[in-house]
Amino acid sequence: MDNQINYMIPGLYEHYLLNKEFLEILKENRHCFYDGTTIRAVYGNFQYSIWDGGRVFSKYHHATLEEIEEISSFYQKENIPIRLIFTNTKIQEQHCYDRFNNLVLSICEDELNEVVINSPILEDYIRNKYPKYKFISSTTKCITDVNKLKEEINNPKYSLICFDYNLNHNKNFLEKLSPEEKQKCEFLINAICPPGCPERKNHYDLNSFSGLNYGKTFKLCHCGISGNGLGPDEICQVTHINPDEMLNYYLPNGFNNFKIEGRSFTSYIHLCNLINYMVKPKYQIYIMSLFNKFFTGNGEKN
Repeated sequence: MDNQINYMIPGLYEHYLLNKEFLEILKENRHCFYDGTTIRAVYGNFQYSIWDGGRVFSKYHHATLEEIEEISSFYQKENIPIRLIFTNTKIQEQHCYDRFNNLVLSICEDELNEVVINSPILEDYIRNKYPKYKFISSTTKCITDVNKLKEEINNPKYSLICFDYNLNHNKNFLEKLSPEEKQKCEFLINAICPPGCPERKNHYDLNSFSGLNYGKTFKLCHCGISGNGLGPDEICQVTHINPDEMLNYYLPNGFNNFKIEGRSFTSYIHLCNLINYMVKPKYQIYIMSLFNKFFTGNGEKN
């Protein structure tokens, strides 16, 4: 049994400074973290990316060349893959030639880094022009049919398949997978969307339209989430996977890839999620105290 817990954490760009500090604290305080805790990848985008589709970040400034090079260099030295989220569902061929996104791909291209993809058009373009990247099948595909998901898992084009969160507890399906198939499974463990949300795909489509229009806000779908991760309908969802389940069910059954949502969260909420999942309960207050310098009274980073 592989006891390594592989976490994919958000905030490649949005939470860069906090993630950088978190990695240092993880190294220096290993005894405070669950055994096997590993930052397997850091995902997100350099703003502003029209290829993004999962979230819209109009409040962030356009990333500079210096920021892209600094962040890329840091994670390369740490041997942690950068995972670029290119999940816009409305990509057409003309969008593939966007100068900013091609610049990002050219700077970050090596065998370590990854791309999360939804659009076949964009996938073919990146595979042909930037062949060094690994490809992850996105949860935004919303594949809930287990037979189709099984096909996706066994598609050799993808190194990992991020599940639709509604299948997180489908043990009848999960336990029939082979050891090799289980190693290709990735679980979104704290989705803020409600279980069985009928608006989910529509939400991704609206975000994609917004991305192609550089953050212009369209009429949002009525899924009932506030988007900050702390609403009463967003925490403790039945689709969530908690640390006890991870340690006592998923790891013993051969699953060890877990994605934490939070690109659009405040830095404070993002940190709370990291600590909740990775730090042993008796050390959580101590680890939180090490981040006091990052926060003001309203919970935002300085």
